[in-house]
Amino acid sequence: MRPDAFDPPRERLVRFGALVPARVARGEWWRVATAALLHHDVAHLAGNAVGLLVLGAALASAASPARFAIVAAGAGVGGNLAQFEFGPPAAVTIGASGMVFGLLGALIAWRAHEIRADRRALRSREYLRLFGFALLALLGVGRPGHTAWLAHAGGFLAGVLLAPRPRVASLRMVAAAQDDDQDWRRWN
Repeated sequence: MRPDAFDPPRERLVRFGALVPARVARGEWWRVATAALLHHDVAHLAGNAVGLLVLGAALASAASPARFAIVAAGAGVGGNLAQFEFGPPAAVTIGASGMVFGLLGALIAWRAHEIRADRRALRSREYLRLFGFALLALLGVGRPGHTAWLAHAGGFLAGVLLAPRPRVASLRMVAAAQDDDQDWRRWN
């Protein structure tokens, strides 16, 4: 194995599809999707994989497989579009962290919709876990000077906008079950 196999040079990343805003502006639109598939090294790939696994598993219970795919892909592209629109033209951006932050945004939005529909649905531990994950991601994940904050923010926003909405019928069933449980406790 070559010594730079897990630390590819910038030129190789660009050749394989990294996001470079100046190139996207010249018509290479496919880069807004392919950049999410590239990673700088094994640690970068592992960090994004863990984020996608943890947040993806949580979101999978709220969304159909098709909706999950729309949220994940939309967040990845949305993050890269934010980087393209507001980032430096010569910056080279890779990674799936926009997608990870999009899943986080979708989970938070989904829970907010659920809470709005049924006040009893609030579970503070879930929020603490989600916000704790976000805080850890913001405070120290990534290599100094190499974190695409615009892609994180764009992915998060795309996730919020694409989040699944809780089904009203299922919320009514949960509320009815909770009421039945409270009635049972009152009489026993």
